Amino acid sequence: MSTELFDLSGKVAIVTGTSRGLGQFFGRALVNAGADLVITSRSLKSLDAFKKEIEYVTGQTMLVDGGIATGSIRALPAQKNERKRT
Repeated sequence: MSTELFDLSGKVAIVTGTSRGLGQFFGRALVNAGADLVITSRSLKSLDAFKKEIEYVTGQTMLVDGGIATGSIRALPAQKNERKRT
């Protein structure tokens, strides 16, 4: 199978629930396909190890406090724009 079908270079992927399990699995798959990753979970503490793992591979990742229910996902476009300016 050609990996060109799954080239996500220059794209941003938002993965919720990345403190464990399927969230981490899909986060790794998206990074391996070239995506920049935004990770979120209800507990920032539980994301530390995964954030370090992703940063080791890509050199960057964006961490957002809170799960889907907190409404923090709605603020992501503004946060991404702010990050580009710095």
